[in-house]
Amino acid sequence: MATDEYSPGLRLSVLTIVMVGLLVALTSRLYYLQVLTGDIFEDLSVSNRTTQVTSEAPRGRLLASDGSELVRNRIALAVSVERERFLDAAGEPLDDPAVAASITRLAELLDVEEVDLVESMQSLGRSVFRPVPVAVDVAPEVVFAVQEHPELFPGVVAERLPIREYPQGQVAAHLVGYIGEIQDRQLGTDEWSGFDAGDIIGQAGMERVYDEALQGTEGVRRIEVNASNTMVGELSNSPPIRGNDVVLTLDPDLQSSVEEILEDGIMTARDEFTYELDDESKVPVEATGGAAIVMDPRTGDIKAMASYPTFDPRGLASGSPDYFEYVFDNDNVWGRPGLNRAVGGTYPPASVWKIASGLGALRDRDAGDGRGGVTPDTEIDCPASLEVGGREFNNWNPKPEGEMDLAQALMRSCDTFFYRLAADQWAQERAQESDGVPVDEITEVYGDAARELGFGDQVGLDIPQEASGVIPGREWRLNYWFDTKDLSIADGDSINGSCTMANDVLDPEDENWELFRDLCISGGIWRGGDAVNMSIGQGDVLVTPLQVATAYAGMANRGTIMKPKLGQEIRDPSGDVIEVIEPEVLHDVEAPDAWWDELQQGLEDVVMSDRGTGRVPFEGFPLGRYPIAGKTGTGQAGFNTTEDRDNVPFSWFASYAPADDPEYVVVVVIERGGGGSQTSAPIVRSIYEKIFDLKVTEIQAGPDDVD
Repeated sequence: MATDEYSPGLRLSVLTIVMVGLLVALTSRLYYLQVLTGDIFEDLSVSNRTTQVTSEAPRGRLLASDGSELVRNRIALAVSVERERFLDAAGEPLDDPAVAASITRLAELLDVEEVDLVESMQSLGRSVFRPVPVAVDVAPEVVFAVQEHPELFPGVVAERLPIREYPQGQVAAHLVGYIGEIQDRQLGTDEWSGFDAGDIIGQAGMERVYDEALQGTEGVRRIEVNASNTMVGELSNSPPIRGNDVVLTLDPDLQSSVEEILEDGIMTARDEFTYELDDESKVPVEATGGAAIVMDPRTGDIKAMASYPTFDPRGLASGSPDYFEYVFDNDNVWGRPGLNRAVGGTYPPASVWKIASGLGALRDRDAGDGRGGVTPDTEIDCPASLEVGGREFNNWNPKPEGEMDLAQALMRSCDTFFYRLAADQWAQERAQESDGVPVDEITEVYGDAARELGFGDQVGLDIPQEASGVIPGREWRLNYWFDTKDLSIADGDSINGSCTMANDVLDPEDENWELFRDLCISGGIWRGGDAVNMSIGQGDVLVTPLQVATAYAGMANRGTIMKPKLGQEIRDPSGDVIEVIEPEVLHDVEAPDAWWDELQQGLEDVVMSDRGTGRVPFEGFPLGRYPIAGKTGTGQAGFNTTEDRDNVPFSWFASYAPADDPEYVVVVVIERGGGGSQTSAPIVRSIYEKIFDLKVTEIQAGPDDVD
C-alpha cells in the first residue's frame, strides 16, 4: 500500500505559512498607504471634488395680441471664465505663472488689453455659480480656439448666451421695459427672494411685472475637477429650459401708428402752433412731451399706449451707461424719455375733469336738501365770470352764454356753471364744520364722485410706477401745508414752500408776495377758491392719462369701471395657453339712467354739435358713421401765465367711440400743448382715422381760443 506524500499536518503547515504571508503583505500595504503616503492620497481625495456650474436660461417672449414678437431672444457666441480659476477671494489675479499665462493667451485671442480682461472678470455683479462673460458676440473662430485647445485655456468656457432682441425696434418701449442684473438694493427683498447677485431680472415694464413667468429654468452642469481645477469628468448636464411667453393686449399695428401720430402731432405743434396768453401776446407752443392711450372700455384691454419722448430698448439691453443716463435724465424738461407719461405723468386735468364734477353735482342734489347740485333738468346761468370769496373767477369764454343744463355746460365747457355748484357745495361743507363735524368726516361730494370714477389712486394697470394723482380736500390741504410750507430749494428740497417764498425769496414789492404770505399764514385752510378751482380740474388736482382713460371708459360703460390691463395670456414654450388674464371690474358707479343720459349727451355734443368745443378739429370726419363723444381740456399751470412762457397750458382731449356703442377710448395729453381743441383733439382725430381705417389726415391746429 502506497503512503500519502502530503500528510494532513504538512498541509496545515503550508496553509498557515500562506495565510501569515498574506497577512504580512496586507499589513505592509496598509502601512504604506495610510502612514508612508497617507498625506498624498488625502490631498488627492480632497482635491477631487464636484463643482456645479449653472447656465442662463432664455427668457420667454413678449408677444402682441396677434402673436407677433415684441421681444424675443437671439443666441450670441460668448467667451466666459470661471472666476475662481483666475481670481482669489479678494478679486485679484491668482499668484500663479500658469494663470498669468492663461490670461495673456486669452487677451491675445480676444484682442483686448489684459487689464481690461481682468476688469471684466472682476465683475462682482455676477453669480459665483455662473461663468462670467468677458466677450459677447465673438467670432466663431474664437469659439473654436477655446474648444479645441482646453489645455491652453483652462477655466475658459465658450458658450451660447440668450440676448434680448426687439424685432419691432422701439415700438412699445415703455411697455415692454428692459432686463438687467439684479441690483444691490433688490437683493434679499421679498419681491426678489431666491435671486443671487448677477441674476438677470426684469427691471421695468412687462419684463418686470411678468418676470416670474418669463424666467426660464437654469441649466445645471455637475463636473468633477482635481486639485488643479482641471475637469476629470462630467457627472450630469441638465440643459436650460426657456421661460413662458406672455401675450399682451396691444394691437401692434395700432401701437406703432399711435406712436407715430403722437410724435408727428408734437413736432407739428412745436414747429407751427402758437398760443395766445392772457395779455394777447402769442408764444410758441413748446409741446415738451405727451401721451396717448387707446383702451377697449368693455374689457379694459390697452390696445395702444404711447409716451413721447421715447427711447430704444436696444440701447438699454446693450448696458451702455451713457444711454442709461440719457434715458433716465429727469433734469431736462424736454427730455425724460424714460418716464412713461401715460401712467407716471401727473397733470392738471382741466375740463376733462368736469365729468367728475357733473357726477358730483347730480349726487349733491340727490343726497342733499334740494338746494345744492343739479338734476338733469336744472338750468344755471353761465356768466363770463363769478365772484367767490371776494375773488373773481373767469370763464374761458369772455362773453356770457346764458342759462344751460349740465349737458350743455359740458358741451360748452362752461367754467362758471361749475364754479357756482362748487361754491354752493363748499358752503354746505362749511356748515358741517360749524356744527363741529371732524375734518375727516365732512362729506365732500365732488371729491367722492371723482374717486368713484377712478381718480386719486392707482387704477391697477399691470405695469410698474403708476402714479396716484391728487384729489385735494380739507384733510389733504392741511397735511400738504404742514409738509411743504417750510421747504427750501437752498436746503436741497425740490420746491420752495409758501413760508420760504414769503419770508426768504420774495420782496414785499413783488406782485406774488401777498399770495405767498397768505398761503404761509393760512394755507392749511380749505377755502371756497380751492373748491372752485377743483371743480374745473385746476388748483391742486393732478391726474394721470391712464386715470382719465379709465374714467371715460366708465362713462362709455354707464358706470362700470374696468381695471385696465396689458396682459392677455401666458403660454408655455410649446405654445399651449397655461393662464388667461381675464377682464376685471374695478367697481361699479351706481347712478340712475337719466344721469348717464345727461352726461353722455354733453360729451357727444362736444364733438357732434356745431357749438361743441371739440367740433372744429373734427370737421370733415364721418361722424355720421363713427359718432364720437369727448371732452376738451386746457390745463393752466403756475401763477402767472401772462409772463412765463413755461406756462403755456396742457392740452387734453378725452373721448370714446362709436358714441352709441363704444369700442374704443382714446385719450391724449400734450405737455405745454396749448388749448385742448388746438393740439390734442387733432391728434385724437388722426388716431380714430387709423382705428376706423380711414385716410389719416394731416394734423392741423384747432382753435386756440376754445377750451
